[in-house]
Amino acid sequence: MFKTVFRCNFSEYCLRHKLYSAARLISQTERSITDISYELYFSSPSHFIAQFKRQFEVTPFKYRQNVQKRTRTKPQ
Repeated sequence: MFKTVFRCNFSEYCLRHKLYSAARLISQTERSITDISYELYFSSPSHFIAQFKRQFEVTPFKYRQNVQKRTRTKPQ
């Protein structure tokens, strides 16, 4: 039933939810990648980075740099 509604199994859904939460924290705070990974209950920062890169095709550090670059160059 879950898979028919969300088009992924429960564990994939949980992982995606954690990764999108991480992306929000990375873009809205200056907290370290390590702190964010542990707050979201990843087993290690390296595992978190690998999963983040698989989902977003960029490392968390590069993701933060890209967000900061976009907000600095945003026309007012």
